[in-house]
Amino acid sequence: MSMQNMKQISGQQFAALVFHFTIGSSILLIPSALADAARQDAWIAALIAVAGGLIMVCVYNVLGGRYPDFHLAEYSERILGKWLGKTVSVLFFSFSLLISALVLRNLGDFITTEMMPETPLEAIHVFMLLVVVMAVNLGLETMGRAAEIFFFLVTGVFILTVTLILPHASIEYIQPILGEGFKPAIRGSITFIGIPFLELILLLMIFPYVNSTKAAKKGFLIGTSLAGFWLSLATLVSVLGLSATITELMVYPTYYVAKKINVADFVHRVEAELAILWFVSIFVKVSICFYAAVHMFSQIFNLKTYRPFTVPLALVVFVLSLIAFPNFAYHRELLRVWPFYAATIGLVLPLILLIGALFRKKSPRT
Repeated sequence: MSMQNMKQISGQQFAALVFHFTIGSSILLIPSALADAARQDAWIAALIAVAGGLIMVCVYNVLGGRYPDFHLAEYSERILGKWLGKTVSVLFFSFSLLISALVLRNLGDFITTEMMPETPLEAIHVFMLLVVVMAVNLGLETMGRAAEIFFFLVTGVFILTVTLILPHASIEYIQPILGEGFKPAIRGSITFIGIPFLELILLLMIFPYVNSTKAAKKGFLIGTSLAGFWLSLATLVSVLGLSATITELMVYPTYYVAKKINVADFVHRVEAELAILWFVSIFVKVSICFYAAVHMFSQIFNLKTYRPFTVPLALVVFVLSLIAFPNFAYHRELLRVWPFYAATIGLVLPLILLIGALFRKKSPRT
């Protein structure tokens, strides 16, 4: 697919896409997983993971910068050759489909558990996939503009929510700091690095469509940094507001801590509004993963356009979301092994590509 046939997005829009992708469903699930591993030091584990995530983004920036006019699946073939490159693209393709299905299931489970328990899970998945297919068919420019608008809404609500929660916080819940040393915090950070930072490899499918390589690199770092900050703050606020023990036991601790907000019996029940804005980030993440999947599919089979295959692949995601992740207990166990799978796709393969790229001349611009 030629770059000339693709609409461009700005570095700011790319940063917004990265931000929403990183936030995704992680803000609902990560605080609990971190508290399970690091207890009251969950917020320290989050900061360690953010540092690791930024290092990975630097690696992705170097790789994307060497092939500024080609996306991940295209230069996989240029670096590794046609057949080995297509094999690697298939791995990236399956990874993007699985993440799409997993995040879709996260959304469905949250809505049917906390907000609309009588609504069929399948109905929620179908509705979300219809919107995702529409977004992907409209193109990257539309997705970028929407993400840019949503960024300010999500950030504003986050700031307001954290401000209102602070009166309910107790500093005792994060003491003693590093009482058991750094090991629990480092162990907890592994999950957070795997979800979502190693998944950011899929943003290299969008990287070449930013209006300049410099803006793409800057946007990648800014979007990851801002999302990492808010995820770390969400973890800290969850522990301060609920305690490490309750945060660990809660399925969606950030949602429950928002329920504690009550200002003079006038401002309360804000968790529903907060959840709606979380849905925005989840929608953007699923859209990006699905966009990456359909583009990789078209590259693998040398197709001129991806649009005829959006609906069939959406059906695959729908089925995967129901059979690959049967219940939340299974998903909790999946969190323990997913980082190792994500490391294969998001760390090992990019390093192989980068090493291979070092032995080749820098790709000329088209």
